[in-house]
Amino acid sequence: SKMFVGRKPRTYLAISPAGRQAFDEHVAALQAILQTSDLAGRSDEEV
Repeated sequence: SKMFVGRKPRTYLAISPAGRQAFDEHVAALQAILQTSDLAGRSDEEV
């Protein structure tokens, strides 16, 4: 649902169990990519 707080929009949402599982799998895949990349463990200044 969407509402306004003062003049700023505020949106609330809910995620289904299947959507949560898909999101968790996506995050895990991104983390696996980071762990295998040369950039893993570096700060923004080091890149």
